[in-house]
Amino acid sequence: MAYKRTFPQSSSSEIDTQINGDKQLHERNVYRQKPPNFAKLAERYPEFGKYVNVNQGIGKIDFKDPEAVRQLAYTLLKDDFDLEVDFPLDRLCPMIPNRLNYLLWIEDLLKATKIDQEDIIKGIDIGIGASCIYPLLGCRLNSTWNFLGTEIDSRSFSYAKANVIRNELSDRIQLYLNPTTKTLPLNEIDENSRYSFTMCNPPFYESYEQVEAGINTKKLKPHAVCTGSSNELITQGGEAQFISAMISESLELLDRVSWYTTMVGRKETLDIVVTKLKSSKINNYAVTEFCQGVTRRWGLAWSFLDQRLYKEISQPASKRLKKLAPPTTQFTQTYSISPVVCYNLLRDLMEELRIEHTIHENPKTLNGTARINTWSRSARRLLQRGEFNLTCLSTESILFEFESQIEAGDIPDSTNVKFTWIKGEKRDLFESFYSHVKKRIENHVKALSSEHI
Repeated sequence: MAYKRTFPQSSSSEIDTQINGDKQLHERNVYRQKPPNFAKLAERYPEFGKYVNVNQGIGKIDFKDPEAVRQLAYTLLKDDFDLEVDFPLDRLCPMIPNRLNYLLWIEDLLKATKIDQEDIIKGIDIGIGASCIYPLLGCRLNSTWNFLGTEIDSRSFSYAKANVIRNELSDRIQLYLNPTTKTLPLNEIDENSRYSFTMCNPPFYESYEQVEAGINTKKLKPHAVCTGSSNELITQGGEAQFISAMISESLELLDRVSWYTTMVGRKETLDIVVTKLKSSKINNYAVTEFCQGVTRRWGLAWSFLDQRLYKEISQPASKRLKKLAPPTTQFTQTYSISPVVCYNLLRDLMEELRIEHTIHENPKTLNGTARINTWSRSARRLLQRGEFNLTCLSTESILFEFESQIEAGDIPDSTNVKFTWIKGEKRDLFESFYSHVKKRIENHVKALSSEHI
């Protein structure tokens, strides 16, 4: 069943950014620096040209025309990614720049936790849709990526399968028609396989009435159209219930997937699903905002791994989302000593505390691994008396890993020190370690100041 009412998919400002570029897009998004030129595309692709109005060398299309929007998607996929796709007008039409934003963010997640170094990256797209856009684009962007795509709609599944075959990617994209009520039927597909990530663009709404209400409360009238089937737009309980079900299922699968991710279409949903993560004792997660014109979508990711994300990935720049972001994994402090003195002090302190570490000169960085708590008051007393049992330092157990960056401050003889929690399950251990190091440096600075009085 297709939903025939038009609904917002783009805006007038988005039409402008098709010509002028959009600096809100991901920094690696090809359309950030190289927006499509509709007039030139119309010359190369006659089918698209039927819908382009060229005036003084600038081409525009009517984003209220579903056929024009579909031809735009066809053209961008062919021109920029050498992909040939087909999907009916009664199924969702992907807006390519925003889809790229989501994929590029997943690349960032994998790189930040070093999963991108694996020989083969296996992703799952929950609800591939007729276009099969995420697996196709993901494989074009990354030669090591493979996909499992699931779909509950048989018609969309048929189109997606044809798109995979048409682009000769059947060896890298496996499709599964999901007959279950689960969002992640991994045990039904394969009980042993592990995956690097999941991704999903869930149905936003819980009823047709909610779709209409969303349109009627818009400050701006919809400027673009793209019809979709009922199961692409609507699900029982809306996207909040859908994503909550994903979280519940992930608690059963745990680290069979390194990063569970999903798109979020409504701001109020984020509050609900982040609360669900916290109540489920999941503290390793990230939120972000995807922007294209005035269109806003959000990304949510969570993991049961002990690799931690650095601040730029886990915490969005938007002030509105700060309260939803996880606690920071980075601590920065400025000290009134030179970088060389601070660098040597940190190195000596790591040796005193028996913290395994490696030193890099340019830029000045110290990477460390703590295998046992040697900084607590009782542990330091035992160390001083030579009574501390250090045999466990050679074991494979790791409390946490960290990185410390030392940079010159803005004023002479000052140093900025940034500590980043990279790996570990217990945040309180890393925080206690950082607090001890910070106090030791501050005491050293005070001692130096007293000598000059």
